[in-house]
Amino acid sequence: MIRCLVSLAFPLLVNGFSVSNITAATTPEKVSTTVAAAHSLVVYDGDTSGTYDDSNYVKGDTKIYTMAEEAETVAAHPSYVVQSASGNLLVSGDSYGNGEGRGWANLFDSKTKLKWAWHSKHTAFDAVLGAALLPDETAILGGTRSILGRWELLLVAVDTAGKEKWSTTLPLKSTGSNCKACWSTIYWVDVDPTKELLIVGGVVDHQSGSSTMAWKSGGGQPDQGGVPFIAALPFSKLKSAPKLSDIKTAHYFKGVDYTTVVSLRAEHGKGVVALLPLNPTGGAVSRLTYDASGKFEQQWLTPLTLTNQVTDIAIVGDQPAVAYVVSATVNPGAKIEAFATDGSSSWVKDFNVKDTYPADAKRGWCQECWSISTYGEDVMLSCGVAELSPGDTNCDDGVWRSLIVTFSYHEPADATYRLFHRDPDENFAVEYASYGPSGEIVCAIDADDGGSVVHIANE
Repeated sequence: MIRCLVSLAFPLLVNGFSVSNITAATTPEKVSTTVAAAHSLVVYDGDTSGTYDDSNYVKGDTKIYTMAEEAETVAAHPSYVVQSASGNLLVSGDSYGNGEGRGWANLFDSKTKLKWAWHSKHTAFDAVLGAALLPDETAILGGTRSILGRWELLLVAVDTAGKEKWSTTLPLKSTGSNCKACWSTIYWVDVDPTKELLIVGGVVDHQSGSSTMAWKSGGGQPDQGGVPFIAALPFSKLKSAPKLSDIKTAHYFKGVDYTTVVSLRAEHGKGVVALLPLNPTGGAVSRLTYDASGKFEQQWLTPLTLTNQVTDIAIVGDQPAVAYVVSATVNPGAKIEAFATDGSSSWVKDFNVKDTYPADAKRGWCQECWSISTYGEDVMLSCGVAELSPGDTNCDDGVWRSLIVTFSYHEPADATYRLFHRDPDENFAVEYASYGPSGEIVCAIDADDGGSVVHIANE
């Protein structure tokens, strides 16, 4: 598998893609620039609500710039991408290589030139599941690492030159826990620059066994039995590897069946909103605020009305928040539930690819949606979709395409759908997508040739 970086700078309703100039990273330790055969991307040009025709993709827009490629032994299966205020793109992945994989992360500049590539040198399994950039653009990576056969919370800091500053595993336990040899995982990382805090969320006190611990981009949630948590570390404690005593505040969701904090967003200076799934479907949204001493306190926890596998949460509106939105993958289909800031459910809306691009009578759709993002009051849902035989819901039986759905929060029925894939053709599915600081869209994509990042610039 090859991991690719593709930059697309074009108006949001463009109908085609092209590629020129390619840079490549050849090994985890050394980055070089070489020229490789150019690939291109194509987007669907058929009418919405008309019968879908997989041959109806077009290319030709010249506002697509570069592609960087790396072998599977260097990077594979990207699961997260975020763009900094300066335009740098931080991409991270569950693991690279075959078998016992290792976590990885790469930073590209605003013109998609590779700046650095970090790869775990750990001697056993680890994975990067979340990432964030501090104000000085130090990358903080979160996930899990096997220590003597036990998975522990993993944090890694990578400086602006791509050098690992430190890495650590934290043996965090919930208050009053007597759990021995239990496992833990960080599923999400964010920052609160107003409070100068790194916010991490996931699960602790979980029973052992890799089969019981799964993550969103793998299509599952962990088994019940652990304790979901959110913890905050001051930026000042991140100059070297933090210790448990450096945690400023932590909140544990005890006495409930929720499996983990699978996603969270920091409300700058206000608190944190988190998504807590049930396994296999349903879950809850919770909002934490800061008390007078800066400690977390739970303001509310509201069960979802969605009875599907929930995947991600985002904040609508610039600070302060206007609402919160939660995505769920239905297969086939997707749903979004909106919540008011007091925790009450506002609306639920279906976003099913078959309603916009109806399949031929002899075909059907598979749809898996793993992320939701916002820019002001604009909302974006990302999905991988595949056309299949009727009744088949295994997307791997078809050929994956990437689907981006965007709409205004106040007009969810007026959505724009975009389908695209690589040319020459291959599986090409969005794993995660986010808005950049100026409304551009960045997509981390899993493909046959590896991971790709597609960057769509706003007008």
